[in-house]
Amino acid sequence: GEPFIDCGVDDEGETICETDIDNWQDSFGNGIKDPNEEYTDTNNDGLYNAPDIIDNYKVVLDTNGDGMDDYPDFEIDNRKVEFRIDYDPNPDFNMTLQTGYSWTKTNQVTGTGRYIADGFEYRFYQLRSRYKNWFSQFYMNESFSGDTRGYNLGNRIIDKSKNYAFQIQNNFDLKSMNTKFVWGMDYFRTDPFTNGTIINDGPNGYDNDGDNVIIAWNELDDDGDGEADDPYCPDGEKTGFRNGKYWECGEGIDEPDEFIDPQSNEYGIYYQTTTELFGTSRYEFITAARLDYHDLLDEGLLFAPKLGFIYKPDSKSSMRFTYGKAYNTPNSISLFTDLFVGKSSIFEIYLRGNYDGTDYCRVGLPCLGENYPTSVATPGFYADDNSTFYTFGPPENITYFKNYPERVAGAPYYFQFDGNDLFSGDNIPLDTLKNVIFVPELNGDGVLYSAEESMNIPDVDPIRTEKIQTVEFGYKGFLGNRTHFSLDYYLSYYEDFFSPPTIITPLIVSRIFDENGNDITDIDNLDVQGIMTINDAATYPPYATAFNGIDDDDDWAKWAEDFGWDQDDKDGDGNFADPGEWGFIVYDYDDGS
Repeated sequence: GEPFIDCGVDDEGETICETDIDNWQDSFGNGIKDPNEEYTDTNNDGLYNAPDIIDNYKVVLDTNGDGMDDYPDFEIDNRKVEFRIDYDPNPDFNMTLQTGYSWTKTNQVTGTGRYIADGFEYRFYQLRSRYKNWFSQFYMNESFSGDTRGYNLGNRIIDKSKNYAFQIQNNFDLKSMNTKFVWGMDYFRTDPFTNGTIINDGPNGYDNDGDNVIIAWNELDDDGDGEADDPYCPDGEKTGFRNGKYWECGEGIDEPDEFIDPQSNEYGIYYQTTTELFGTSRYEFITAARLDYHDLLDEGLLFAPKLGFIYKPDSKSSMRFTYGKAYNTPNSISLFTDLFVGKSSIFEIYLRGNYDGTDYCRVGLPCLGENYPTSVATPGFYADDNSTFYTFGPPENITYFKNYPERVAGAPYYFQFDGNDLFSGDNIPLDTLKNVIFVPELNGDGVLYSAEESMNIPDVDPIRTEKIQTVEFGYKGFLGNRTHFSLDYYLSYYEDFFSPPTIITPLIVSRIFDENGNDITDIDNLDVQGIMTINDAATYPPYATAFNGIDDDDDWAKWAEDFGWDQDDKDGDGNFADPGEWGFIVYDYDDGS
């Protein structure tokens, strides 16, 4: 806090000279005087005197030390070249080879922030050929992201993905039926590779499955690199500096069980017929169908039919009616995205694909596959004389716990934030007498659930192929001799509709009542109590020691001797650990506090 100017310059107000700079022991090797680091008090003033920062101002373009500048670059640069060669030796045969390359530098605004595509490359290769009434083609494209990165986090985006496609098709005429017949098969393969920077296909430096809190500091080699994962920080803390970069020392971050193989194969077979009815081209009847199979989706064969009828009253007009069913298969981004967006308070925020869905843990059901005896009991504790079991809260608030187990049966659990009036910092059941669910929206005000909707919030199902059924009517023709007119009417029905990114960790908010008991909870004035999480890592389901009478976090033994709990069995069940002897939620009934 003391002013410092180089003593070689005669300036008024100069109080500390360069010779008075205090040297310190840089334990972290970061070039910064951190709290509690020892230093030499050169001038015996009892204060640490920093070097002359005025003489050392520098322009820093690479803020995160990855070798790439992080300041906005608005240059636009696009380059493209294509090559094509055709070979047509006779009318029955032709072949085409085509390839292309593009290079792009531009800014891209996305739902998770602004990115700079810096040297993004794209290549494609296509070989197609026809022999009489047979047609086939092979297509391959690949990308390389160059130095693409985000402005918000400075995170590098790696994309070395490839796509392959092959198609064969044949057509012939059934003259006896006045029908043209086309059939074919196709194959599509996707080989995404982002090394964990976009989808969950490699290490990305984040704890995607939330288990770091469990496996950190267990003195085991969880990542298989030949050494225990824990002791990376020489100061014995869980954070520090390693190789010049800040590091979360409890490793357990990128484990092989977090990664997925996103490679997909899609197979299809199809046909289409066009038939002239009544021996005239004025009436046409069209039928078509496809069978598709995707090896990453547990949906079996997908059947897509199509029917159409066309009437041409004259050479200048036509009317049509069509019905068709189509499928929109989710891509690798929709299935496997795992993009770190940022951090808010203690929570890491991710944009994730929906390959597996999300099941919320609920009272009375095993939590996320864990075989725990999930149950909820009226919270309370035993008095010192072992004779009375008290519920929490003063007598006027005892209604909170009347019929409590019945009221929360089947309710989802949520993480209660610290600093609230009851049961802070634990996973507890949603009690709709007090709280309801609020789902924020990325582009909107959010949705406040009713008590019934909160209790019955559905799990998030895995994404499935989108189904679209469409009925269409159309007319094309001329009005007079110079005006062309067309009219189309269509109606589409969607099933398993793809939604935009949706928050799947809702907030829990307090219900607010007026003096007459009317619910006046307002979306513009929410009292947030907690959040519904998507995993139960290190939370020891079925949660909340006050609610299940079980020492879930094994802290009873730590305090039992100090409080004499190991000398009595208040409820006489043969176990000295009794309700109320853990969790430290205490109510003095006589004192009323």
